[in-house]
Amino acid sequence: MKNLIKAIVLSTALFISAQSFAQLRITLTPPALRTEIVTDRPFDNAIWQSGYWSFNVTTNSYDWVSGKWVPLPFTGAVWVAPHYRLHEGEYHFVPGHWRRD
Repeated sequence: MKNLIKAIVLSTALFISAQSFAQLRITLTPPALRTEIVTDRPFDNAIWQSGYWSFNVTTNSYDWVSGKWVPLPFTGAVWVAPHYRLHEGEYHFVPGHWRRD
């Protein structure tokens, strides 16, 4: 019985959290990307991940996340930079990710 109650409480908490997260509406246009100074490649298989704007729900504004050098995770990997898509007046963040070339 205790496990059932724990499961119900956890399920309810997750349901409420998911709904709260889903209600985030970003209508503020992201600023233009900053021009960054890219330093020399620090090691052979390093790939530059450019900076991007991250929406801060606490301040209702964007924070800049600086670019960085990272190791290539696998041969033929291509970095797809994070970006925002505008859909019906709202901006949806698309996280950066690796894809195969």
